[in-house]
Amino acid sequence: ENVCFTESTVQTPAFTDAVRLYRQAKGHYGTWDMMCGEPPQILANLVMETLHPELRNVIGPRLKGKMQQRQRNWMLISDAVYRQVLTQTTSRYDALVDTCESQRFQLDARLRTDMDQIITSKEHVSNKIRALVLPKAEKTLRSNVQPYISSILEALMDPTSRGFSEVRDVFFRELVEISKNSINGGDKEKLGDHMERLSMLAFHPVKMQSCYENMEQLNLEGLQQRFDVSNPSVFVSRAQILMREQMDNAVYTFEQLLNQSLEAQGDDDMCKTIQRCQERVLKKYDYDSSTVRKKFFREALLQIIIPYMLQQLSPSFSSELPRFKELIFEDFSRFLLVENMFEEVVLQSVSKDIMMAVKEAAVQRRHNLYRDSIILSNSDPNMLLLGEDSQVDWAAKFGVDEIEGPEGGGGKIDGGGSVSRRRQVVSMIQLDGVPLAYESCLEVPGVDLIPEEDAEVSEAKEDDEDEKEEEEEEEDVPRKSPRDKSSAQSLLQHLKGSTKKKADPEHQEETAIENAIKEMAVQEDDSEGSESSPKPLSATDSSSHGDSGFQSPTNEGLDEGEPQPLTNGAVEPGVSTHSDVCVLDS
Repeated sequence: ENVCFTESTVQTPAFTDAVRLYRQAKGHYGTWDMMCGEPPQILANLVMETLHPELRNVIGPRLKGKMQQRQRNWMLISDAVYRQVLTQTTSRYDALVDTCESQRFQLDARLRTDMDQIITSKEHVSNKIRALVLPKAEKTLRSNVQPYISSILEALMDPTSRGFSEVRDVFFRELVEISKNSINGGDKEKLGDHMERLSMLAFHPVKMQSCYENMEQLNLEGLQQRFDVSNPSVFVSRAQILMREQMDNAVYTFEQLLNQSLEAQGDDDMCKTIQRCQERVLKKYDYDSSTVRKKFFREALLQIIIPYMLQQLSPSFSSELPRFKELIFEDFSRFLLVENMFEEVVLQSVSKDIMMAVKEAAVQRRHNLYRDSIILSNSDPNMLLLGEDSQVDWAAKFGVDEIEGPEGGGGKIDGGGSVSRRRQVVSMIQLDGVPLAYESCLEVPGVDLIPEEDAEVSEAKEDDEDEKEEEEEEEDVPRKSPRDKSSAQSLLQHLKGSTKKKADPEHQEETAIENAIKEMAVQEDDSEGSESSPKPLSATDSSSHGDSGFQSPTNEGLDEGEPQPLTNGAVEPGVSTHSDVCVLDS
Protein backbone atom coordinates (compact mmCIF):
# COMPACT_ATOMS: atom_id res chain seq x y z
CA GLU A 1 0.00 0.00 0.00
CA ASN A 2 1.51 3.31 -1.07
CA VAL A 3 1.03 5.65 1.89
CA CYS A 4 2.09 9.28 1.92
CA PHE A 5 4.56 9.85 4.77
CA THR A 6 4.69 13.53 5.73
CA GLU A 7 5.87 13.70 9.35
CA SER A 8 6.56 11.20 12.07
CA THR A 9 3.11 11.86 13.54
CA VAL A 10 1.60 10.78 10.22
CA GLN A 11 4.18 8.21 9.18
CA THR A 12 3.81 6.06 12.29
CA PRO A 13 0.01 5.51 12.20
CA ALA A 14 0.16 5.10 8.42
CA PHE A 15 2.71 2.32 8.83
CA THR A 16 0.81 0.59 11.64
CA ASP A 17 -2.45 0.77 9.69
CA ALA A 18 -0.73 -0.72 6.65
CA VAL A 19 0.58 -3.62 8.73
CA ARG A 20 -2.85 -4.12 10.31
CA LEU A 21 -4.62 -4.16 6.94
CA TYR A 22 -2.06 -6.63 5.61
CA ARG A 23 -2.65 -9.00 8.53
CA GLN A 24 -6.42 -8.60 8.24
CA ALA A 25 -6.21 -9.58 4.58
CA LYS A 26 -4.51 -12.78 5.80
CA GLY A 27 -7.35 -13.34 8.27
CA HIS A 28 -5.43 -12.22 11.39
CA TYR A 29 -7.51 -9.80 13.44
CA GLY A 30 -6.89 -8.53 16.93
CA THR A 31 -3.77 -7.27 18.66
CA TRP A 32 -0.31 -8.43 17.62
CA ASP A 33 2.38 -8.67 20.29
CA MET A 34 5.16 -8.49 17.66
CA MET A 35 4.23 -4.91 16.75
CA CYS A 36 7.32 -3.52 18.49
CA GLY A 37 10.64 -2.02 17.48
CA GLU A 38 11.60 -0.02 14.43
CA PRO A 39 9.56 -0.36 11.20
CA PRO A 40 12.15 -2.65 9.54
CA GLN A 41 12.06 -4.92 12.60
CA ILE A 42 8.26 -5.03 12.53
CA LEU A 43 8.36 -5.94 8.84
CA ALA A 44 10.91 -8.66 9.61
CA ASN A 45 8.60 -10.01 12.32
CA LEU A 46 5.76 -9.96 9.81
CA VAL A 47 7.78 -12.00 7.32
CA MET A 48 9.00 -14.45 9.96
CA GLU A 49 5.42 -15.01 11.14
CA THR A 50 4.81 -16.89 7.88
CA LEU A 51 8.34 -18.06 7.11
CA HIS A 52 9.17 -19.54 10.51
CA PRO A 53 6.61 -22.41 10.45
CA GLU A 54 7.59 -23.29 6.89
CA LEU A 55 11.28 -23.46 7.80
CA ARG A 56 10.51 -25.63 10.80
CA ASN A 57 8.59 -28.12 8.66
CA VAL A 58 11.35 -28.28 6.03
CA ILE A 59 14.54 -28.10 8.11
CA GLY A 60 13.34 -29.58 11.42
CA PRO A 61 13.19 -33.24 10.32
CA ARG A 62 16.69 -33.00 8.77
CA LEU A 63 18.45 -31.93 11.97
CA LYS A 64 20.60 -34.70 13.49
CA GLY A 65 22.00 -35.28 16.95
CA LYS A 66 20.62 -35.10 20.46
CA MET A 67 17.66 -32.95 21.43
CA GLN A 68 19.78 -30.13 22.87
CA GLN A 69 22.05 -30.10 19.83
CA ARG A 70 19.06 -30.00 17.46
CA GLN A 71 17.51 -27.13 19.41
CA ARG A 72 20.79 -25.22 19.35
CA ASN A 73 21.20 -25.71 15.61
CA TRP A 74 17.61 -24.64 15.01
CA MET A 75 18.14 -21.45 17.01
CA LEU A 76 21.28 -20.64 15.02
CA ILE A 77 19.44 -21.23 11.75
CA SER A 78 16.47 -19.10 12.83
CA ASP A 79 18.76 -16.28 13.92
CA ALA A 80 20.66 -16.34 10.63
CA VAL A 81 17.44 -16.29 8.62
CA TYR A 82 16.05 -13.41 10.69
CA ARG A 83 19.20 -11.36 10.10
CA GLN A 84 18.93 -11.88 6.36
CA VAL A 85 15.25 -10.93 6.39
CA LEU A 86 16.00 -7.84 8.49
CA THR A 87 18.64 -6.73 5.99
CA GLN A 88 16.12 -7.01 3.16
CA THR A 89 13.31 -5.24 5.03
CA THR A 90 15.63 -2.40 6.08
CA SER A 91 16.74 -1.65 2.53
CA ARG A 92 13.23 -1.93 1.09
CA TYR A 93 11.66 0.17 3.83
CA ASP A 94 14.22 2.92 3.26
CA ALA A 95 13.45 2.80 -0.45
CA LEU A 96 9.71 3.04 0.29
CA VAL A 97 10.24 6.07 2.53
CA ASP A 98 12.28 7.78 -0.18
CA THR A 99 9.58 7.05 -2.76
CA CYS A 100 6.83 8.42 -0.54
CA GLU A 101 8.90 11.49 0.27
CA SER A 102 9.44 12.21 -3.42
CA GLN A 103 5.66 12.07 -4.02
CA ARG A 104 4.74 14.10 -0.95
CA PHE A 105 4.86 17.56 -2.52
CA GLN A 106 2.81 16.49 -5.54
CA LEU A 107 0.15 14.84 -3.37
CA ASP A 108 0.13 17.79 -0.98
CA ALA A 109 -0.51 20.23 -3.81
CA ARG A 110 -3.31 18.06 -5.21
CA LEU A 111 -4.85 17.61 -1.77
CA ARG A 112 -4.90 21.33 -1.03
CA THR A 113 -6.39 22.15 -4.40
CA ASP A 114 -9.22 19.59 -4.31
CA MET A 115 -9.85 19.44 -0.56
CA ASP A 116 -13.49 20.60 -0.74
CA GLN A 117 -14.37 18.14 -3.48
CA ILE A 118 -12.58 15.30 -1.69
CA ILE A 119 -14.51 15.96 1.53
CA THR A 120 -17.82 16.14 -0.32
CA SER A 121 -17.12 12.90 -2.15
CA LYS A 122 -16.10 11.16 1.07
CA GLU A 123 -19.28 12.20 2.89
CA HIS A 124 -21.41 10.98 -0.02
CA VAL A 125 -19.76 7.55 -0.15
CA SER A 126 -19.66 7.22 3.65
CA ASN A 127 -23.40 7.80 3.89
CA LYS A 128 -24.00 5.05 1.34
CA ILE A 129 -21.77 2.62 3.25
CA ARG A 130 -23.31 3.60 6.59
CA ALA A 131 -26.81 2.86 5.34
CA LEU A 132 -25.66 -0.60 4.29
CA VAL A 133 -23.46 -1.55 7.25
CA LEU A 134 -25.00 0.16 10.28
CA PRO A 135 -28.07 -2.10 10.79
CA LYS A 136 -26.05 -5.29 10.99
CA ALA A 137 -23.27 -3.60 12.97
CA GLU A 138 -25.72 -2.44 15.65
CA LYS A 139 -27.24 -5.91 15.85
CA THR A 140 -23.82 -7.52 16.36
CA LEU A 141 -22.93 -4.86 18.90
CA ARG A 142 -26.06 -5.39 20.99
CA SER A 143 -25.87 -9.17 21.04
CA ASN A 144 -22.13 -9.95 21.18
CA VAL A 145 -20.33 -6.85 22.51
CA GLN A 146 -22.42 -4.71 24.85
CA PRO A 147 -22.92 -7.43 27.51
CA TYR A 148 -19.14 -7.78 27.88
CA ILE A 149 -17.97 -4.14 27.80
CA SER A 150 -18.33 -3.72 31.57
CA SER A 151 -16.41 -6.97 32.20
CA ILE A 152 -13.56 -5.93 29.93
CA LEU A 153 -13.42 -2.48 31.48
CA GLU A 154 -13.40 -3.88 35.02
CA ALA A 155 -10.58 -6.26 34.16
CA LEU A 156 -8.56 -3.33 32.82
CA MET A 157 -9.35 -0.82 35.54
CA ASP A 158 -8.36 -2.79 38.64
CA PRO A 159 -4.65 -3.41 37.89
CA THR A 160 -4.26 -0.09 36.08
CA SER A 161 -5.70 1.95 38.95
CA ARG A 162 -3.54 0.09 41.47
CA GLY A 163 -0.47 0.75 39.37
CA PHE A 164 -1.10 4.49 39.06
CA SER A 165 -1.94 4.66 42.76
CA GLU A 166 1.40 3.04 43.52
CA VAL A 167 3.12 5.63 41.33
CA ARG A 168 1.55 8.33 43.47
CA ASP A 169 2.67 6.59 46.68
CA VAL A 170 6.25 6.18 45.47
CA PHE A 171 6.40 9.83 44.49
CA PHE A 172 4.87 10.87 47.82
CA ARG A 173 7.43 8.85 49.80
CA GLU A 174 10.29 10.54 47.97
CA LEU A 175 8.86 13.97 48.77
CA VAL A 176 8.47 12.98 52.43
CA GLU A 177 12.17 12.13 52.54
CA ILE A 178 13.01 15.56 51.16
CA SER A 179 10.76 17.21 53.75
CA LYS A 180 12.39 15.23 56.57
CA ASN A 181 15.80 16.36 55.39
CA SER A 182 14.72 20.01 55.54
CA ILE A 183 13.23 19.56 59.04
CA ASN A 184 16.41 17.88 60.33
CA GLY A 185 18.48 20.86 59.29
CA GLY A 186 19.75 19.63 55.96
CA ASP A 187 21.71 22.22 54.03
CA LYS A 188 21.30 23.32 50.42
CA GLU A 189 23.83 20.80 49.26
CA LYS A 190 21.77 17.96 50.74
CA LEU A 191 18.62 19.32 49.09
CA GLY A 192 20.38 19.47 45.74
CA ASP A 193 21.48 15.87 46.18
CA HIS A 194 17.90 14.75 46.94
CA MET A 195 16.52 16.69 43.97
CA GLU A 196 18.98 15.14 41.55
CA ARG A 197 18.02 11.67 42.73
CA LEU A 198 14.36 12.64 42.43
CA SER A 199 14.88 13.68 38.81
CA MET A 200 15.87 10.07 37.98
CA LEU A 201 12.92 8.51 39.85
CA ALA A 202 10.81 7.72 36.78
CA PHE A 203 13.70 5.73 35.27
CA HIS A 204 14.72 3.92 38.47
CA PRO A 205 13.94 0.25 37.77
CA VAL A 206 13.88 -0.82 41.43
CA LYS A 207 11.63 1.93 42.79
CA MET A 208 9.25 1.68 39.82
CA GLN A 209 9.07 -2.11 39.96
CA SER A 210 6.20 -2.12 42.47
CA CYS A 211 4.18 0.05 40.07
CA TYR A 212 4.85 -2.21 37.10
CA GLU A 213 4.03 -5.38 39.03
CA ASN A 214 0.46 -4.21 39.62
CA MET A 215 -0.15 -3.98 35.89
CA GLU A 216 1.37 -7.40 35.26
CA GLN A 217 -1.59 -8.89 37.16
CA LEU A 218 -3.90 -8.05 34.24
CA ASN A 219 -6.06 -11.08 33.52
CA LEU A 220 -8.29 -11.29 30.44
CA GLU A 221 -9.03 -15.00 30.56
CA GLY A 222 -12.41 -15.82 29.05
CA LEU A 223 -12.36 -12.60 27.05
CA GLN A 224 -9.27 -13.51 25.04
CA GLN A 225 -10.95 -16.38 23.23
CA ARG A 226 -14.20 -14.53 22.68
CA PHE A 227 -12.60 -11.39 21.24
CA ASP A 228 -9.47 -13.01 19.77
CA VAL A 229 -7.00 -11.18 22.03
CA SER A 230 -3.73 -12.99 21.45
CA ASN A 231 -1.81 -11.63 24.43
CA PRO A 232 -2.55 -8.96 27.06
CA SER A 233 1.12 -7.93 27.08
CA VAL A 234 0.27 -5.17 24.61
CA PHE A 235 -1.92 -3.45 27.21
CA VAL A 236 0.52 -4.16 30.04
CA SER A 237 3.41 -2.53 28.21
CA ARG A 238 1.33 0.49 27.21
CA ALA A 239 0.13 1.08 30.78
CA GLN A 240 3.66 0.79 32.15
CA ILE A 241 4.89 3.39 29.67
CA LEU A 242 2.10 5.73 30.76
CA MET A 243 3.05 5.21 34.41
CA ARG A 244 6.63 6.18 33.71
CA GLU A 245 5.53 9.26 31.77
CA GLN A 246 3.23 10.41 34.57
CA MET A 247 5.96 9.95 37.16
CA ASP A 248 8.38 11.95 35.03
CA ASN A 249 5.79 14.69 34.54
CA ALA A 250 5.10 14.89 38.28
CA VAL A 251 8.80 15.14 39.08
CA TYR A 252 9.30 17.86 36.47
CA THR A 253 6.33 19.85 37.77
CA PHE A 254 7.58 19.62 41.35
CA GLU A 255 11.04 20.78 40.31
CA GLN A 256 9.67 23.80 38.48
CA LEU A 257 7.28 24.80 41.28
CA LEU A 258 9.95 24.42 43.95
CA ASN A 259 12.43 26.42 41.91
CA GLN A 260 9.88 29.22 41.39
CA SER A 261 9.02 29.27 45.11
CA LEU A 262 12.66 29.40 46.18
CA GLU A 263 13.39 32.24 43.79
CA ALA A 264 10.36 34.22 45.00
CA GLN A 265 10.44 33.49 48.75
CA GLY A 266 14.05 32.56 49.40
CA ASP A 267 15.27 29.69 51.55
CA ASP A 268 13.27 30.62 54.65
CA ASP A 269 10.99 27.88 55.99
CA MET A 270 12.03 25.34 53.37
CA CYS A 271 9.76 22.62 54.78
CA LYS A 272 6.53 24.58 54.28
CA THR A 273 7.60 25.54 50.77
CA ILE A 274 8.18 21.89 49.88
CA GLN A 275 4.84 20.83 51.36
CA ARG A 276 2.92 23.50 49.44
CA CYS A 277 4.54 22.41 46.18
CA GLN A 278 3.87 18.79 47.10
CA GLU A 279 0.15 19.37 47.59
CA ARG A 280 -0.18 21.17 44.26
CA VAL A 281 1.73 18.50 42.36
CA LEU A 282 -0.20 15.61 43.90
CA LYS A 283 -3.50 17.30 43.09
CA LYS A 284 -2.36 17.83 39.52
CA TYR A 285 -1.21 14.21 39.33
CA ASP A 286 -4.66 12.99 40.41
CA TYR A 287 -6.34 14.87 37.58
CA ASP A 288 -3.68 13.98 35.01
CA SER A 289 -3.65 10.29 35.89
CA SER A 290 -7.45 10.22 35.72
CA THR A 291 -7.39 11.71 32.23
CA VAL A 292 -4.60 9.39 31.07
CA ARG A 293 -6.28 6.28 32.45
CA LYS A 294 -9.65 7.08 30.84
CA LYS A 295 -7.92 7.58 27.51
CA PHE A 296 -6.07 4.29 28.00
CA PHE A 297 -9.33 2.47 28.78
CA ARG A 298 -10.99 3.85 25.65
CA GLU A 299 -8.05 2.87 23.46
CA ALA A 300 -7.85 -0.61 24.99
CA LEU A 301 -11.57 -1.22 24.48
CA LEU A 302 -11.28 -0.11 20.86
CA GLN A 303 -8.29 -2.41 20.30
CA ILE A 304 -10.29 -5.32 21.67
CA ILE A 305 -13.73 -4.66 20.17
CA ILE A 306 -13.00 -3.16 16.74
CA PRO A 307 -11.02 -6.18 15.42
CA TYR A 308 -13.81 -8.45 16.62
CA MET A 309 -16.45 -6.34 14.88
CA LEU A 310 -14.44 -6.25 11.65
CA GLN A 311 -13.96 -9.99 11.79
CA GLN A 312 -17.71 -10.51 12.15
CA LEU A 313 -18.78 -7.98 9.50
CA SER A 314 -16.09 -8.23 6.82
CA PRO A 315 -17.21 -11.57 5.35
CA SER A 316 -20.73 -10.18 4.85
CA PHE A 317 -19.71 -6.94 3.11
CA SER A 318 -16.43 -7.82 1.39
CA SER A 319 -18.28 -8.63 -1.82
CA GLU A 320 -20.44 -5.48 -1.71
CA LEU A 321 -17.78 -2.87 -0.92
CA PRO A 322 -16.06 -2.84 -4.35
CA ARG A 323 -19.15 -1.38 -6.00
CA PHE A 324 -18.72 1.81 -3.93
CA LYS A 325 -15.42 2.49 -5.68
CA GLU A 326 -17.42 3.50 -8.73
CA LEU A 327 -18.77 6.49 -6.77
CA ILE A 328 -15.25 7.92 -6.29
CA PHE A 329 -13.59 10.00 -9.00
CA GLU A 330 -10.43 8.50 -10.36
CA ASP A 331 -8.42 11.59 -9.36
CA PHE A 332 -9.50 11.08 -5.75
CA SER A 333 -8.93 7.32 -5.61
CA ARG A 334 -5.50 7.81 -4.01
CA PHE A 335 -7.02 9.72 -1.12
CA LEU A 336 -10.31 7.88 -0.58
CA LEU A 337 -10.30 4.15 0.14
CA VAL A 338 -13.54 2.25 0.57
CA GLU A 339 -11.94 -0.06 3.17
CA ASN A 340 -11.06 2.91 5.38
CA MET A 341 -14.59 4.30 5.14
CA PHE A 342 -15.99 0.91 6.13
CA GLU A 343 -13.78 0.83 9.23
CA GLU A 344 -14.79 4.38 10.14
CA VAL A 345 -18.46 3.39 10.07
CA VAL A 346 -17.77 0.43 12.36
CA LEU A 347 -15.71 2.64 14.66
CA GLN A 348 -18.49 5.21 14.95
CA SER A 349 -21.01 2.53 15.83
CA VAL A 350 -18.86 1.29 18.73
CA SER A 351 -17.43 4.57 20.06
CA LYS A 352 -20.66 5.77 21.63
CA ASP A 353 -21.02 2.69 23.85
CA ILE A 354 -17.35 2.79 24.84
CA MET A 355 -17.53 6.46 25.80
CA MET A 356 -20.66 5.82 27.86
CA ALA A 357 -19.07 2.87 29.68
CA VAL A 358 -15.94 4.85 30.63
CA LYS A 359 -18.07 7.81 31.75
CA GLU A 360 -20.12 5.55 34.03
CA ALA A 361 -16.94 4.07 35.47
CA ALA A 362 -15.76 7.56 36.44
CA VAL A 363 -18.61 7.75 38.95
CA GLN A 364 -17.15 4.83 40.94
CA ARG A 365 -14.91 6.39 43.57
CA ARG A 366 -12.85 3.27 44.17
CA HIS A 367 -11.05 3.81 40.86
CA ASN A 368 -10.26 7.46 41.68
CA LEU A 369 -11.48 8.74 38.31
CA TYR A 370 -12.80 12.25 37.79
CA ARG A 371 -15.59 13.46 35.57
CA ASP A 372 -14.46 15.50 32.60
CA SER A 373 -16.79 18.33 33.58
CA ILE A 374 -14.82 19.17 36.74
CA ILE A 375 -11.39 19.20 35.11
CA LEU A 376 -10.54 22.80 34.24
CA SER A 377 -7.56 23.24 31.96
CA ASN A 378 -7.03 26.85 33.05
CA SER A 379 -7.64 26.37 36.78
CA ASP A 380 -4.03 27.21 37.63
CA PRO A 381 -2.41 29.75 35.28
CA ASN A 382 1.01 29.20 36.85
CA MET A 383 0.94 25.55 35.76
CA LEU A 384 0.67 26.59 32.12
CA LEU A 385 3.95 28.50 32.35
CA LEU A 386 5.96 25.50 33.51
CA GLY A 387 6.38 24.15 30.01
CA GLU A 388 8.31 27.25 28.99
CA ASP A 389 11.06 26.67 31.58
CA SER A 390 14.01 24.38 31.09
CA GLN A 391 14.88 21.65 33.55
CA VAL A 392 16.33 22.92 36.84
CA ASP A 393 20.06 22.31 37.32
CA TRP A 394 20.06 21.47 41.03
CA ALA A 395 23.76 20.64 41.08
CA ALA A 396 24.66 24.11 39.85
CA LYS A 397 22.03 25.72 42.10
CA PHE A 398 22.93 24.09 45.42
CA GLY A 399 25.75 21.62 44.93
CA VAL A 400 28.76 23.86 44.20
CA ASP A 401 30.36 25.79 47.06
CA GLU A 402 31.47 29.40 46.83
CA ILE A 403 34.83 30.01 45.19
CA GLU A 404 37.61 30.53 47.70
CA GLY A 405 41.25 31.52 47.36
CA PRO A 406 43.50 34.57 47.30
CA GLU A 407 42.13 37.36 45.15
CA GLY A 408 39.43 35.10 43.77
CA GLY A 409 41.94 32.96 41.92
CA GLY A 410 41.03 29.30 41.87
CA GLY A 411 38.20 27.61 43.70
CA LYS A 412 37.19 24.43 45.42
CA ILE A 413 34.50 21.84 45.11
CA ASP A 414 33.64 20.03 48.27
CA GLY A 415 33.24 16.28 48.39
CA GLY A 416 29.48 16.57 48.23
CA GLY A 417 29.44 19.11 45.44
CA SER A 418 28.47 18.96 41.82
CA VAL A 419 31.21 16.63 40.63
CA SER A 420 30.68 13.90 43.21
CA ARG A 421 26.89 14.13 42.88
CA ARG A 422 27.02 13.63 39.15
CA ARG A 423 29.24 10.65 39.73
CA GLN A 424 26.66 9.22 42.07
CA VAL A 425 23.79 9.69 39.61
CA VAL A 426 25.72 8.27 36.68
CA SER A 427 27.07 5.32 38.65
CA MET A 428 23.46 4.32 39.30
CA ILE A 429 22.80 3.87 35.58
CA GLN A 430 26.33 3.23 34.24
CA LEU A 431 26.79 -0.40 33.19
CA ASP A 432 30.01 -2.24 33.87
CA GLY A 433 32.23 -2.48 30.82
CA VAL A 434 30.47 0.29 28.91
CA PRO A 435 33.00 2.77 27.44
CA LEU A 436 32.79 6.29 28.74
CA ALA A 437 31.69 9.15 26.53
CA TYR A 438 34.94 11.08 27.03
CA GLU A 439 37.65 8.45 26.91
CA SER A 440 40.25 11.07 26.00
CA CYS A 441 40.46 11.89 29.72
CA LEU A 442 42.13 8.50 30.21
CA GLU A 443 45.02 9.42 27.92
CA VAL A 444 47.34 10.73 30.64
CA PRO A 445 51.16 10.62 30.85
CA GLY A 446 52.85 7.89 32.80
CA VAL A 447 54.71 8.38 36.06
CA ASP A 448 58.10 8.11 34.34
CA LEU A 449 57.36 11.33 32.41
CA ILE A 450 56.67 13.40 35.53
CA PRO A 451 59.63 15.78 36.28
CA GLU A 452 60.96 16.12 39.79
CA GLU A 453 62.85 19.45 39.70
CA ASP A 454 61.39 22.14 41.94
CA ALA A 455 61.76 24.80 39.30
CA GLU A 456 59.83 22.75 36.78
CA VAL A 457 57.15 22.07 39.38
CA SER A 458 56.80 25.80 39.91
CA GLU A 459 56.63 26.46 36.16
CA ALA A 460 54.04 23.73 35.63
CA LYS A 461 52.00 25.08 38.52
CA GLU A 462 52.00 28.58 37.05
CA ASP A 463 50.99 27.22 33.63
CA ASP A 464 48.13 25.25 35.19
CA GLU A 465 46.89 28.30 37.08
CA ASP A 466 46.97 30.38 33.87
CA GLU A 467 44.98 27.71 32.04
CA LYS A 468 42.40 27.55 34.84
CA GLU A 469 41.98 31.33 34.88
CA GLU A 470 41.36 31.31 31.11
CA GLU A 471 38.77 28.54 31.47
CA GLU A 472 37.00 30.43 34.28
CA GLU A 473 36.65 33.43 32.00
CA GLU A 474 35.22 31.28 29.20
CA GLU A 475 32.82 29.19 31.34
CA ASP A 476 30.34 30.84 33.66
CA VAL A 477 28.70 27.61 34.88
CA PRO A 478 31.03 25.73 37.23
CA ARG A 479 29.14 22.44 36.80
CA LYS A 480 30.14 21.85 33.20
CA SER A 481 33.92 21.58 33.12
CA PRO A 482 35.00 18.72 30.82
CA ARG A 483 38.53 18.41 29.52
CA ASP A 484 38.91 17.67 25.85
CA LYS A 485 41.58 15.64 24.19
CA SER A 486 43.63 18.65 23.12
CA SER A 487 44.15 19.72 26.75
CA ALA A 488 45.53 16.31 27.71
CA GLN A 489 47.81 16.26 24.67
CA SER A 490 49.11 19.78 25.34
CA LEU A 491 49.92 18.76 28.91
CA LEU A 492 51.69 15.66 27.65
CA GLN A 493 53.77 17.73 25.23
CA HIS A 494 54.65 20.14 28.04
CA LEU A 495 55.84 17.27 30.23
CA LYS A 496 57.87 15.76 27.41
CA GLY A 497 59.44 19.15 26.83
CA SER A 498 60.32 19.37 30.51
CA THR A 499 61.99 15.96 30.30
CA LYS A 500 64.08 17.13 27.37
CA LYS A 501 65.16 20.17 29.38
CA LYS A 502 66.24 17.85 32.16
CA ALA A 503 68.72 16.13 29.88
CA ASP A 504 70.25 19.44 28.86
CA PRO A 505 73.46 20.11 30.92
CA GLU A 506 73.12 23.88 30.68
CA HIS A 507 69.57 23.72 31.98
CA GLN A 508 70.71 21.54 34.89
CA GLU A 509 73.34 24.09 35.86
CA GLU A 510 70.78 26.90 35.82
CA THR A 511 68.43 24.79 37.93
CA ALA A 512 71.17 24.06 40.47
CA ILE A 513 71.99 27.78 40.79
CA GLU A 514 68.33 28.66 41.31
CA ASN A 515 67.96 25.94 43.96
CA ALA A 516 71.02 27.21 45.82
CA ILE A 517 69.64 30.75 45.86
CA LYS A 518 66.31 29.49 47.20
CA GLU A 519 68.01 27.47 49.96
CA MET A 520 69.95 30.55 51.06
CA ALA A 521 66.74 32.55 51.16
CA VAL A 522 65.12 29.87 53.32
CA GLN A 523 67.95 30.01 55.84
CA GLU A 524 67.73 33.83 56.11
CA ASP A 525 64.01 34.13 56.59
CA ASP A 526 61.61 31.18 56.88
CA SER A 527 58.53 33.23 56.10
CA GLU A 528 60.09 34.88 53.07
CA GLY A 529 61.53 31.57 51.99
CA SER A 530 58.11 29.93 52.11
CA GLU A 531 56.81 32.56 49.73
CA SER A 532 59.70 32.17 47.29
CA SER A 533 59.67 28.35 47.29
CA PRO A 534 56.81 26.33 45.74
CA LYS A 535 54.12 25.53 48.34
CA PRO A 536 52.77 21.98 48.77
CA LEU A 537 49.30 21.60 47.34
CA SER A 538 46.44 20.83 49.71
CA ALA A 539 43.13 19.17 48.93
CA THR A 540 41.43 22.55 48.65
CA ASP A 541 44.08 24.20 46.47
CA SER A 542 42.74 25.67 43.26
CA SER A 543 45.44 24.02 41.17
CA SER A 544 44.39 20.54 42.28
CA HIS A 545 40.60 20.92 42.26
CA GLY A 546 39.81 23.81 40.00
CA ASP A 547 36.93 24.24 37.61
CA SER A 548 38.72 22.22 34.97
CA GLY A 549 38.40 19.03 37.02
CA PHE A 550 41.88 17.96 35.86
CA GLN A 551 44.66 17.58 38.44
CA SER A 552 48.15 18.37 37.18
CA PRO A 553 50.48 15.33 37.08
CA THR A 554 53.33 17.55 38.32
CA ASN A 555 51.72 17.49 41.74
CA GLU A 556 52.43 13.76 42.12
CA GLY A 557 53.28 13.00 45.72
CA LEU A 558 52.39 16.50 46.94
CA ASP A 559 48.60 16.30 47.12
CA GLU A 560 47.52 15.14 50.55
CA GLY A 561 43.80 15.33 49.81
CA GLU A 562 41.59 12.29 49.78
CA PRO A 563 41.08 10.68 46.37
CA GLN A 564 37.71 11.03 44.68
CA PRO A 565 35.59 7.83 44.44
CA LEU A 566 35.75 5.73 41.31
CA THR A 567 32.68 5.31 39.13
CA ASN A 568 31.58 2.04 37.58
CA GLY A 569 33.42 0.89 34.52
CA ALA A 570 36.93 -0.20 33.63
CA VAL A 571 39.43 2.59 34.24
CA GLU A 572 43.14 2.88 34.73
CA PRO A 573 44.57 2.73 38.27
CA GLY A 574 44.67 6.10 39.95
CA VAL A 575 42.12 7.67 37.62
CA SER A 576 38.62 8.67 38.67
CA THR A 577 36.38 9.24 35.67
CA HIS A 578 32.94 10.55 34.77
CA SER A 579 31.17 11.09 31.50
CA ASP A 580 32.39 14.67 31.37
CA VAL A 581 34.90 14.94 34.27
CA CYS A 582 38.30 13.33 34.75
CA VAL A 583 40.37 13.67 37.94
CA LEU A 584 43.83 12.21 38.56
CA ASP A 585 44.19 10.86 42.10
CA SER A 586 47.47 10.68 43.89
